[in-house]
Amino acid sequence: LINGYRTLSWKKENSIAKSRKHNKEIHQKWEANYNIFKSYRAKQPDAQGDELKELYKKVSEITGVSPYTLKGLMYEYKWRAEQ
Repeated sequence: LINGYRTLSWKKENSIAKSRKHNKEIHQKWEANYNIFKSYRAKQPDAQGDELKELYKKVSEITGVSPYTLKGLMYEYKWRAEQ
């Protein structure tokens, strides 16, 4: 026991390898979704208000990412930073 917790080093190494693989898969899915978002956003760079909401809905239907997530740091703000 270390600090009241059991430590199993052989399982810890396996969990690290699995988490790295899992993170890679998640990152690849995010990249694919971001490229779809980026292509739609590039078609309407000046979209605001209702137009932007409609754009988020379209991308959300295709990718499965919620419109609320598309408004945030990982998609909209990243796209703006690249412009």
